[in-house]
Amino acid sequence: MGLSIVLAGAAVALLWRRHAFAADLGFRLLVVVGCLVAGLPALRTIGDAGIAPGAGSTTVHYGLWSFGLDPLSAWFLLIILVAGGASAVYGPTYLAPERGERNVAGAHALLAVLLVALSGVVIAQSVVAFLAAWEVMALSAYLLIMYEQGDAEARRAGFVYLILTHL
Repeated sequence: MGLSIVLAGAAVALLWRRHAFAADLGFRLLVVVGCLVAGLPALRTIGDAGIAPGAGSTTVHYGLWSFGLDPLSAWFLLIILVAGGASAVYGPTYLAPERGERNVAGAHALLAVLLVALSGVVIAQSVVAFLAAWEVMALSAYLLIMYEQGDAEARRAGFVYLILTHL
């Protein structure tokens, strides 16, 4: 549920991009609320020191997709959510000067997608789910690195990152 709210923040950033104040406020609010909601099961799992039932488990064409929390993944999830929530609060202010030159809404949306994908990597309990989350994480992070596409060093860093995440 919480990760869906984070993705709603991405949608708000994109849909309201012509209204900078509303887009930034909606993005910040939804991502932070989503991080808080997603963090509650992680806190419960750490407190119970048990395994939380899978957030979702289904069989599709490529195999079993299963997500859930154990105490170790709960700690990693909390770290991701705290850092992601802080980034969502600070990011719009950081990118505000570039709003006239670039599509900062795209960067905000990619940050939300990256946050959800990183969360998926640590809560995946099947190989197919892990690989799908890893791929989304790698591509969204690459696109965020390439946000500074005019900078040759950023392009090189993005290319190196993409190669290393796929190795």
